[in-house]
Amino acid sequence: MKTFKEHNLFKWREVRLGDVARIRRGASPRPIDNPRWFAESGPGWVRISDVTRSNGRLRVTEQYLSQDGIDRSVRVGRGDVIMSICATIGEPVIIEMDACIHDGFVVFDQFENLLDRHFLLHLLRKIAPEFKASGQTGTQANLNTGIVNGKVVAIPSEVFEQSRIAAVLDTVDEAIAKTEAVIAKLKQVRASLLHDLLTRGLDENGQLRDPIAHPEQFQDSPIGRIPRGWFCEPLGKHTVSSAYGPRFPGECYSERGNVALLRTTDMDEAGNLALEQMPLANLILDEFRSHFLEIGDFLISRSGTCGIGSVFPGFRIPVLPGAFLIRFRLVTTLLPEFLRLYVNSEAGAKRVSDLAEGGVQKNIRGSALLTHLIPVPPTAEQQVILSYVRSVDIKAAVEQASLGKLRELKSALMADLLTGRVRVPASL
Repeated sequence: MKTFKEHNLFKWREVRLGDVARIRRGASPRPIDNPRWFAESGPGWVRISDVTRSNGRLRVTEQYLSQDGIDRSVRVGRGDVIMSICATIGEPVIIEMDACIHDGFVVFDQFENLLDRHFLLHLLRKIAPEFKASGQTGTQANLNTGIVNGKVVAIPSEVFEQSRIAAVLDTVDEAIAKTEAVIAKLKQVRASLLHDLLTRGLDENGQLRDPIAHPEQFQDSPIGRIPRGWFCEPLGKHTVSSAYGPRFPGECYSERGNVALLRTTDMDEAGNLALEQMPLANLILDEFRSHFLEIGDFLISRSGTCGIGSVFPGFRIPVLPGAFLIRFRLVTTLLPEFLRLYVNSEAGAKRVSDLAEGGVQKNIRGSALLTHLIPVPPTAEQQVILSYVRSVDIKAAVEQASLGKLRELKSALMADLLTGRVRVPASL
C-alpha cells in the first residue's frame, strides 16, 4: 500500500515520484549511427537539442525512426512527460507528438488520476538542480531511474489544485516565449538592416540606395561594390598607434589593487564589455600606463575567430596580450562606433577573422590589421546609420529587460506556488 505524509499547507502531501507515476527509461538501438534505424517520417527520435529548444512542449524533432529503430527504443505518447537523465540532466518536456526516447531520457506516464502533467513539468523544472546534484559521474554525468523513482516531492492532494498552479505558471511561460520571439525577431531585423546599411548606405533623403534601379549610385572598390561617395581605406589611416597588450608578471596581480583586468573573454560578439574584477597592484600603473584604455579606444581579438570592438568610457583598464589596441587619430572621418558596427557585422567579422594566420593558435599580425581595407562613408552618413541601428538596439534592450523581469517573476512564483506557501486565489 502506498503511504503519504500529509503536508500541513492546503492539503499537500509528500510522495515518491514513483508512487504517483510510472517511470521508465528509454532505450537506444546500437550502433546509433547506423542509418537503418532512421527514416524520413515516422515517430520522432528525441534528442536533448530537441528538448532544450521546445519551450516545454515537444512538437517536432530533427530525426525520425524506421520500424527497426522503433523496435529498439521506447515509444512515448502524446501527453507523456519525459526528462533527460544523461549529460544534460533534469530537462523535462511534455510530448505532443508520436515519438521515441533513447536511454538518455525517462518517461513519466500513467499518472492521470494523481498528477496534472503541466504541474509535473513545472515541478520537475523546480527540482532539476537536485537531480543534477544526484547525477553519477563517469565519462558523463547520468541519473539512474532508482533515484528518480525515489525522489520525494510535495504535491497538492487535489489534481484540480495542481492544474490551477500549472495554469498560472503556463501563463508566465507563454509571456516569456512571446518576449523571446520578439527578441529573436529584432535580432533578425538588426542583422538584415545592418547588411543593407553597410552595403547600400543611405541617400540624402535617408532612404536605402537601390543598386538595381540606380546603379550609378555605386562604384567598384578593392572590397567590392560600395556606394558612390564612400571611401575604401586602410584602418591604419585613422589610427595613431596600435599594439598588443603587455604580459604582466605574476607579482603584478593583487587582491587590493584598484585596476580591473580585461581579458578577451570579457568582450562579446557585439563588442560589449563585461568586466570580471581581477585587480592589478597599483605599483605597476606608471610602467604600463600606455597600455591603459582611453575614451574612444578600440579592441579587436587577436585570435581571428571574430572581430570584437568596443568604445570605452574612460575605465582604468589595461589591455592584455590577447587583445589588439587601436587608438584613433585626433582628427579622423571614421567614427569608432561605426567601426565597431562594421567589424561586428557578418561580413566585417569574416574579413577580419580571415586575417588570422597559424595553426591551432591563430593570430592576426598588427601590420595586417592596419593595412586592412574598410568602407568609410561620409561622417554624417555614418551618424545616420548608427541612429537607425541604435533605434533597433533600444527596442531590443527594452524587450530584454522585460524578459528579465518575467523570468524573475517565474522564479518567485515557482518558489511560492510549488511549495504551497501561496495558494492560487479561487477567483482565478
